[in-house]
Amino acid sequence: MKLYPYFIFLLIFSCAFNEKKDDETTAKAVINEALEKPISYCYDSIQGIKGFIVNNPDIDISENLKLNIYALDGTILSSVQMDNEYQPIIFRCSDFNEEFFSIVIDGTKKYLKRNDKRIIFQTWENHILDGVFAINFDVKSNPIKKTIEGEKLVTQLSNNRRITPLEIDRNYLMVKYEDFNTSQTLTGWIQWRNSYCLLIELLYFA
Repeated sequence: MKLYPYFIFLLIFSCAFNEKKDDETTAKAVINEALEKPISYCYDSIQGIKGFIVNNPDIDISENLKLNIYALDGTILSSVQMDNEYQPIIFRCSDFNEEFFSIVIDGTKKYLKRNDKRIIFQTWENHILDGVFAINFDVKSNPIKKTIEGEKLVTQLSNNRRITPLEIDRNYLMVKYEDFNTSQTLTGWIQWRNSYCLLIELLYFA
């Protein structure tokens, strides 16, 4: 049976807490500079992103399914359902204070309360290892290697595959590569980020 990573719409929001002048211009410049670098394909900018806000798996949400989104003064602006398996709660977060996580929706800053026990913060590393089903990446510029600086093991990806994150060492990620066409399975290393960009695509569903 073939397994393909289907892309399903996710509630993934960029977060930013500190106000910066000319944010949009700065972000475009960062991405453009990153795309000019030959290291690998840039899936997204990681500038200023500290991690993710996700559902707390240890909390029963069956009796309280709505997650409120706030203005800075504490006014409820809107809410999202927490029990939709096709739209999991995944917020990108770059900063926070004692009361709020900050998120940006359609260019507008909004907030989540930090004391809501139904959500938890994950670092990039924790989210990649514990929060995704599989990953994708540009193998031509970022081949799977035997060691971080070692020989190349995979330079062309199967069309029927799964690549699972296993371990992170700084900017490098150990992965398990499964080729379902040939039944080949191996482990090796790729680069998952640089100073500007996320070099892997995060896949949340089979």
